[in-house]
Amino acid sequence: MKKILIGMLLAPIGLTGCTTTAIVEVGGGESVLELINPLSKADSTGEDPLALDVSIDVDKAEEEKLVESCLKSDDKAALSGSLAIDFIVRPLIGYALDHVESKLKASIAEYTASHSAGVTPDYFYASVDPKPILAWNCFRYQRQIKKQARDNNSETKLLFDLVGQFRLTHDLSSLQIRPLRLYIARPKAKGTIVGISAKLKIDSAWREANVGMFENTIDQTIVSERVTKWPFLKYYNGVNWSSYPPLKLVPWSSESTEETGNVRLSVDIGEAGNAPKHLEKIAGTFSEKKDDISKVIGDAISQILVVESE
Repeated sequence: MKKILIGMLLAPIGLTGCTTTAIVEVGGGESVLELINPLSKADSTGEDPLALDVSIDVDKAEEEKLVESCLKSDDKAALSGSLAIDFIVRPLIGYALDHVESKLKASIAEYTASHSAGVTPDYFYASVDPKPILAWNCFRYQRQIKKQARDNNSETKLLFDLVGQFRLTHDLSSLQIRPLRLYIARPKAKGTIVGISAKLKIDSAWREANVGMFENTIDQTIVSERVTKWPFLKYYNGVNWSSYPPLKLVPWSSESTEETGNVRLSVDIGEAGNAPKHLEKIAGTFSEKKDDISKVIGDAISQILVVESE
């Protein structure tokens, strides 16, 4: 069964470009995950793949650092790629809690939220011979909503934006991931204080001794924040790489230098507000569950419980 699922998951459809994108519909909004490399700035649309089109002032110096991290030129070869879009959207948490009392269910639906998106590029590395070179510098996750304007034209409003960066350690033995920018127009979850947690997962498929292999290579929390005012904008450029742990390298097929990392990347976002009466019970409910979304919601709740215990 797993082999069949992998085949469905990783089967590509043709799409040329230097920014690899997948879109899924989640909870009334549209969640988008993009992979970005130095050639993304040469996109045919001419648009800046990192631009933040929001009503609040952005820090121009920090934005320049962001561009330097994600779009600087290096030894990557010219790349073009394809992607497979996963149209299976995970159900929202509140509707999967079959044995929870009705009042608690109502609080969960009101004070917690989740959204996610994933993408399957053709490759993760630009090259693996004689050494691995990453094909992608950064990822960008966005949640947007389209609104109908008075002139019947639709307008897109950015609700959530997270940019993160990949790099290999100096000895090429590990992968590191760090956030660069987080913007939240307004949390989806209700509350005067909202905990936010973002997790990046990388599932890998490769061949070893002509045998198909599959694993969850990376399952890493990228951001955990307490938000009390919004719009919320934070830059992480000043945080040193030493603050982020070395993670397992994404494997590639040893028999072929053409298969340079067959992966599925996904970002899960969990939000939790300070529910007046049920927060401890809600936290307990999510701690009992082991699925990805429950874990990220639990991480978000922990940000609120820290506040309440202070």
